[in-house]
Amino acid sequence: MRRQLGHRGQGVGQALAPPSCAGALQAEPGSHALAIRRQYFLSPYTMAEVSLSSHPAERYGHSSALKRHDEAPSEKSE
Repeated sequence: MRRQLGHRGQGVGQALAPPSCAGALQAEPGSHALAIRRQYFLSPYTMAEVSLSSHPAERYGHSSALKRHDEAPSEKSE
């Protein structure tokens, strides 16, 4: 049975590369890094998964695309 995600939360912040991960990140221990925590929920009170990611600051980039919806959901014709 496949479960459908209800929503996803994301937090982004600064961190220092911990010695235990610095080698895998190809970064110096204690150097600046970006930390991302994503939480995936099946319902408001049921978490399905948590993802923790670290990225060396000098090798991180971000881009996004937004799509505008001209009609409000209540105004859509059926």
